[in-house]
Amino acid sequence: MSTSAIYNIDGQYFYTHWDGYPEGAAVRLFNMIHELTQPARDGLDEVRDARGGLGFAFVRGNLDAEPHPGSYDTWGAEYLYSVKTGAGPAQVVIAPRGRTEGVWLSQEPLPLVDWLVSLGHPVCECEYAPYFGTVYRLATRENAGACAAAAAARAERYGPENPNRAGFAAKARAWAVAAGIDVPEVAAVA
Repeated sequence: MSTSAIYNIDGQYFYTHWDGYPEGAAVRLFNMIHELTQPARDGLDEVRDARGGLGFAFVRGNLDAEPHPGSYDTWGAEYLYSVKTGAGPAQVVIAPRGRTEGVWLSQEPLPLVDWLVSLGHPVCECEYAPYFGTVYRLATRENAGACAAAAAARAERYGPENPNRAGFAAKARAWAVAAGIDVPEVAAVA
């Protein structure tokens, strides 16, 4: 028997036929975050440039996900998950389908990272303030640690007077804090 779900990822809708219950959805959202933030291999930045944002990351992490029109046609799905990112930390709304009325039983938004961690998925949200304001980046803890190391290595390429050194060192510290690793070991470059 299947438990289907619809995922609204920042306005892009996807349907999955299997594992739509909350624990299964948590695995799918973890896969999305894993695909979203991969450490860079080229040394130009700390994060790989994977185009398409969260929606494309959802598909890369869940190859059985199908596009959904996003209308009220629910294709008989039993759950609706809405993930919203933006100016603050990412949020998730979990709405199971009412068994008798067939309507979505909306719940309050939850912090996405807290919800996934509560279900045993090691994710984090890196918060840092580059030149134009605060940025929030979702990552697995493993990938956040690798991004911290990549940013620290990038910082070391610049001389002490170059502002890029301080910028990459700040990114390395932010990623290390998000990953829960020792900051001085990763970012002793500033």
